[in-house]
Amino acid sequence: MTSAANISANSGAEQLEVLLVLNLCEELGGVYMHGMVEKDVVRRSFGHTAKLLWEQCGWLVEPAREEDPGYYRDWQDMLMDMGHLQASAPQS
Repeated sequence: MTSAANISANSGAEQLEVLLVLNLCEELGGVYMHGMVEKDVVRRSFGHTAKLLWEQCGWLVEPAREEDPGYYRDWQDMLMDMGHLQASAPQS
């Protein structure tokens, strides 16, 4: 399992690869929340994966959200809209 220590020890390129996946989830959340995609299709094809990534990457998302609570907001909102998160759910 990847940990914060492992990410810190990796090269800058490897860190960017990890962030690419998180940013992809945020971008998908943005188009989902703004009605630019068919929500049911995204929910069925990507909802579970987006939830698992949120749960597994919480340790990486949390520091960014401490700096700016708006980081990954669309991803979180998408998961809440899909019923995968509760409004008060912490990053985990």
